[in-house]
Amino acid sequence: MEINSVETNNNKFETLDIGLATFLYLSNTKLVEVIPITSYQSRFIFAKPAQTIIDAWLGGLAVADIRQTLSAYRHLLRESRAKQGAQ
Repeated sequence: MEINSVETNNNKFETLDIGLATFLYLSNTKLVEVIPITSYQSRFIFAKPAQTIIDAWLGGLAVADIRQTLSAYRHLLRESRAKQGAQ
């Protein structure tokens, strides 16, 4: 499985994949910034996650409670829309 993400030189991890962003957020990886790109896409920047978190995502082993997942997903969407409205 390929992920649409970049590990930057300053120990940050960027992704356009809201599913991965949601999983990172649920995994207590610090969300550094949300940058809206278009009305339907954002770049999510996190502190560098543990490799085991990325491995779980890539291996299809990511498990999370559905209520917590939906809550985190909605939170990230609100963050993105708030930033977009501020532009």
